[in-house]
Amino acid sequence: KMVELKVGDLVIFKNNSNQDFFPITSYHPNHSEYREFDLKSPIQSGGKYQYKFEKTGVWKYKDNANFQATGEIRVSK
Repeated sequence: KMVELKVGDLVIFKNNSNQDFFPITSYHPNHSEYREFDLKSPIQSGGKYQYKFEKTGVWKYKDNANFQATGEIRVSK
């Protein structure tokens, strides 16, 4: 999925599945591209996570529990 936002907008991840969802930046090897965005633990079924983007750029992410699930967040001024 791709989402377009403006600086200061919130993105909300809601886990509607029956498995954990663990969004993190998808840059290797150390996931340091937008470290503030990375969660420290997965979102459990029925849970949600919101984050306010303060940096412009194209931020790719993946589900750390399922590497095939990926997305991109484009943040502009």
